[in-house]
Amino acid sequence: GRFGNGTIYALSGSSLVLNTCRVSNSASAALFSNGTDSRPRVYYCEFFDNYDGIRTASNGRPAITRSCFENNSHLSIDAQEYTDGLGDLDAQEGWWGSP
Repeated sequence: GRFGNGTIYALSGSSLVLNTCRVSNSASAALFSNGTDSRPRVYYCEFFDNYDGIRTASNGRPAITRSCFENNSHLSIDAQEYTDGLGDLDAQEGWWGSP
């Protein structure tokens, strides 16, 4: 559902790696990272036409590099506030839609 799981669900303790993928048309988040040890790595991926591109909860912390976010109806990245003291979400060299 829209406020629950995502199309791709990274649980705490998972070692998910997404490389050169396209995820679209999710009624919720294309990728949902949930739990302190949920640290999926995302490289060169496209997230478009979803509700959220990526959503985090419970200190889920994906590392996102050179990925594209376009036309997601709510947010490109919906990151809940981090409470683990490890700093901010790592999202580098991304494209966030046209200006």
